[in-house]
Amino acid sequence: MGGIISKTQKKNTTKRIGKTLAVILAAVCLTGVPFVPDAYAAEKEQITLTIKQILTGDHVSAMSDQTFLYRLTKKTTDAPMPSGRGLIDYYFTVSGTTEEQVGPITFNAAGAYTYELSCVVREETGYLYDRHVYTIEVFVTNESTASVIVYNSDGTKARDLRYEHGFVLFPSDPAIMVDPPVVKTVAGNPAASSTFTFRLNAGDLSNPMPEGSINGVKTVQITGSGSAEFGTWAYTVEGTYFYTVSEVVSGDSNYTYDSSVYTITDTVKAEDSRLVVSRVVTNSSNRQVLSMMFINTYRGGGVPTPTPTPQPTPEPETDLDLDLDLESEPPDEEPNDPPMPPDHGPPPAKPGEVTVPGENGTYRVIGRNNAPLGEWRYENGEWIYTEYPMADFNPDEDPDKDPVKGADKGPKTGDESRNVLNIVLFCAAVFTMLLSAAYLVNGKNRGKVKV
Repeated sequence: MGGIISKTQKKNTTKRIGKTLAVILAAVCLTGVPFVPDAYAAEKEQITLTIKQILTGDHVSAMSDQTFLYRLTKKTTDAPMPSGRGLIDYYFTVSGTTEEQVGPITFNAAGAYTYELSCVVREETGYLYDRHVYTIEVFVTNESTASVIVYNSDGTKARDLRYEHGFVLFPSDPAIMVDPPVVKTVAGNPAASSTFTFRLNAGDLSNPMPEGSINGVKTVQITGSGSAEFGTWAYTVEGTYFYTVSEVVSGDSNYTYDSSVYTITDTVKAEDSRLVVSRVVTNSSNRQVLSMMFINTYRGGGVPTPTPTPQPTPEPETDLDLDLDLESEPPDEEPNDPPMPPDHGPPPAKPGEVTVPGENGTYRVIGRNNAPLGEWRYENGEWIYTEYPMADFNPDEDPDKDPVKGADKGPKTGDESRNVLNIVLFCAAVFTMLLSAAYLVNGKNRGKVKV
């Protein structure tokens, strides 16, 4: 029967063709669109684009929920789009670090289709946008297969559709940072103001510090009662930062130092692309304060003796200079009771000597016969005695001068001790004369001869 078709087979084939034509004719009449059975139509092909978005930088937390806008533009006129044929640009958004699926895109015919993908830049302060523009080529074959190739802006092939965005925060503004002052109060009545030192310590060595700091420490000084500030600084990273402020105890035992410790807590957050500092200062009792107060009490027990100014060493005096000084020294003026140097009392005195105040806190020593013997001077915490050169002093040269007051006494008519001495001498002279007269008379009598 090779190559011969029976009448029955021909009849069945004719029936099948007739049924097929009838179905096609019915479809044309009902829809007006030619109907092509699946066995004779090309299969549809779909693709899905994957966009990877990555947020980078030290301030990712400040932009973790930020949303970026993207645009897919068709460069081939009949290229299909995810939402239909009529659109030229297709927009979508991606939030945070994630992957976004765009599609599916359905291709009904074989061919080459070209697209561009870019991020819509908003030029907002602080953002670093990835400005890549990718070219996407899709090739669909008659066998209903599709291949996708992605190119970078420079024409090189890209491994994927990746966008990396950054965010730059402006540092905090030191000009608006609250700089609480250190306030120093001295209780008591010191004669001279002392200098006190205060220290700012960073809770972590990586903390920002004001200018002039060394290894996380900044110091300021206040003389007497007053105030001072450590200075300001800028933050570049969000977070919470701690500092402490305390007084440096020196070796001055005349003061009781304040042991207070203050804590500075800075909370740094991003607001509108800039870091903003919220500062709280608390005392040792964890109570918030506006300034850091330190009170030192002076307990020196009196007015401190000032350190004497060094004086030039005088050149040694010769005997001639001493004689001239003794002859030309004017009488001492009446003392005005100079104040006694504080806290050390008068100098020691020996029996039979009189100590009287002199000039500039000195004391003169007067011995027997009103002779000036020397001078006491208080230096470097002790009394120093300087003896006068008595070999060149003769108290009989000027018996009428009072070395205590430095003025002439005048005639000594009222000196009772000298009157007694004169009387004694007078009586002795009279007694001697009487004895001499008696002796002469007795001798004369012995020379006469009795008859």
